[in-house]
Amino acid sequence: LLSKPFVLTWVGSNFADSAKVVTLLSLCSILQFISLPSGYLVMGFRKIRLIYMLSYLKLITYWLGIALLFPHIGYIAFGYLELTCFTLNGVVYTWFVCKFLKINLVLFFRIVILPAVLPIVTLILILLSLRNYLPLEKGKLNLLTVAGAGVVATGVAMIIYYFTSKSFKSYTS
Repeated sequence: LLSKPFVLTWVGSNFADSAKVVTLLSLCSILQFISLPSGYLVMGFRKIRLIYMLSYLKLITYWLGIALLFPHIGYIAFGYLELTCFTLNGVVYTWFVCKFLKINLVLFFRIVILPAVLPIVTLILILLSLRNYLPLEKGKLNLLTVAGAGVVATGVAMIIYYFTSKSFKSYTS
């Protein structure tokens, strides 16, 4: 939601088309909450085959996808394929964590995802309401304004998450 104002205030209107790529690359970080700790868990248990299998699968998916899509859609293909590989990583690691914790996917979603719904909806609503008021011209102050809006919206969402997630609240207390 902040990709276009961020790109325009940072590098200017000559790079307006790159806002789509920034959006896709930003979406890649959504599954980091599961991929990062799960990756450490996989390495800790020395699941070398899983690591290699996932690495090869991502490598083949990425470059085959680039070869097929780049001639048709250009540089945006890199963003789409990066998101595809991060999603694949998140799916495999979610499966591994559920197996490790001996819980099913429904319970995982109830414990991990459901408490985040209200904060995420709040974050989206705040950013949507601010979208028309954010600057779009290149400049340091404009960039700081856009970044500040993102920080404030994220802060509000984190506060809501603190009060709605029992597990998050227990970690911070």
